[in-house]
Amino acid sequence: EQREQIPGEIFKVGDHIKAYVLDVVMATRGSQIFLSRTNNNMLIKLFESEVTEIYENVIEIRACAREPGQKAKVAVFASDSSVDPVAACIGIKGSKIKAIMREVAGERIDVIEWNPNLADFIISAMSPAAISRIILDENKRRASVVVAEDQLSLAIGKKGQNVKLASKIADVTIDIVTDEEDTQRRNS
Repeated sequence: EQREQIPGEIFKVGDHIKAYVLDVVMATRGSQIFLSRTNNNMLIKLFESEVTEIYENVIEIRACAREPGQKAKVAVFASDSSVDPVAACIGIKGSKIKAIMREVAGERIDVIEWNPNLADFIISAMSPAAISRIILDENKRRASVVVAEDQLSLAIGKKGQNVKLASKIADVTIDIVTDEEDTQRRNS
C-alpha cells in the first residue's frame, strides 16, 4: 500500500529493498505478504542490523518515533555505564547512522539517550533546542517546556516535527512556552 511507503519513493520491478513484514495472510490464491517501510519497527530492525551492540543486547532501543522520510528520534539505553549508547549507534564519523539514513530515503535521525527520569528524558528528546525549564505533570502526561526566544524555532522544528516527535517518543503532550510568556504567566 502507498501509506506503507516512504513518501517520494518509487520502486521498479527488480529493485532490491528492505522492508518490515507487517503480516502474512493465507489466501485461496496463495500467501499475501504485507510489507512496510514506514513502520517504527523497520527503523528498529535497521539499527539492529547496523549496530552490533544492539544486536548483541548491550544497547537496547527503548523508544522510537518517526515521520517517515523526514525525521526520526530513537532513544537508546545501555545498562553498562562504560558503554556510550549514542556514540555506538552513530559510529565512527557517523558511518552507522549514515547507512541507516540511506536506507530510509535520507530521513534525519536523532539518537538520544533514554533516561528513567521523565523530565530529563523530555529535555534530551527536545534536542537540539536548549531548554530553560520544564514543568511536568506526570499524572496528566503533560509538560510545559520553557525555552529562550532564540531557541523557539529549534524547539518547534521544521513544520513542528521536533516537538511532535519529542511528544511521541516520551509519550507526553508537550507545550512550548518562551521565557517571556512563562514570566507573564507566573506574574498574573
